[in-house]
Amino acid sequence: MKTDSRIQKWITWLGVIESEMYELLMLRYVFWEVQKIIKANPKIQMDGYFYEWLGLSYSKTACIGVRRQLDPDPRGITLARLLAEIQQSSIALTYSRFESMYTDGQPKHTQHQKMLYDLQKQQAQRDFKQFGSRRKGHVDASFVCNDLIRLNMACDSILRYAHKRIAHRDKKKFTQFPTFNDLDKAIDLLFTVYKKYVHLLRGVQYDITIAPQWDWKEVFTVPWINEP
Repeated sequence: MKTDSRIQKWITWLGVIESEMYELLMLRYVFWEVQKIIKANPKIQMDGYFYEWLGLSYSKTACIGVRRQLDPDPRGITLARLLAEIQQSSIALTYSRFESMYTDGQPKHTQHQKMLYDLQKQQAQRDFKQFGSRRKGHVDASFVCNDLIRLNMACDSILRYAHKRIAHRDKKKFTQFPTFNDLDKAIDLLFTVYKKYVHLLRGVQYDITIAPQWDWKEVFTVPWINEP
């Protein structure tokens, strides 16, 4: 496979992973917004299975979402697979390609334009340091490997819980349940690493803003049970 087609494949994968990341972030956003609604209204602060169900539904769905992105199965499109392929073929991602995403189309006719061009080159040099040394000429595979290790270590409690209590039921006793804070940290790191590789492959500083354009809270403004 030619280098260009390989990179194009990775860029296509970014789009698939993006939709998965957005769903994960949206799940978290809605869950914590509902917690704010509950906290602000003492009348609905009561014991009962509904809130337990709400927490279990969110946590199990989100844990599986984290697990999916760290699944190395070659049949899937995941963040872990993307990083693994980049690690194996890091030489394909050259510094010259990275720099060109900053400087292509930048005119150099006037003194001012040349200054802007040089500033873009300098910015590319600074930004590339997170992927390796510019002198090496391409992405350093060890840097990518470190990101994979960091992800798996940070998400370890989520992965074990998802494997032993959600996707499967291990016969051994399981007591190391992750917290909502553990889940938040795992999702944050997944998204941080994802943005890093969007930067590497697309040359853009990427972010997702969770701001629904519809009133999803409207359902809470009416009684749920009609009095007979």
